[in-house]
Amino acid sequence: AADLSAKQHFVAMNDASGTIVLANAATKGLVGTIDDGGSASGDPVSLHVNGDGLGKIKAGAAITLSATLPIYLTSDSAGKAVATTTPGDVVIGIALGPAATNDVFEYLACYFKHP
Repeated sequence: AADLSAKQHFVAMNDASGTIVLANAATKGLVGTIDDGGSASGDPVSLHVNGDGLGKIKAGAAITLSATLPIYLTSDSAGKAVATTTPGDVVIGIALGPAATNDVFEYLACYFKHP
């Protein structure tokens, strides 16, 4: 397994063998955000799982809130949160505040495919 020790608040997914890895696409089976990636490769990983209330997530691009619409979040190719309006993307949460690229910010965890 990959070393996720420096990936706190990044988006995680399961690989083909069921191992938790860094998310790499908006259309994959995203499982939540990494709370604790252990201290070395192969260590147990602690997750903030989808649908589990408020969490923290790392921004892959600027997140700007809307006055009228929720800002749905998915993963970019580096396991960071980005806003999405793309049908078929897996939504892992709703932004609760604005963020600059690489900021850690609060989100409401949820899970569905963007309609």
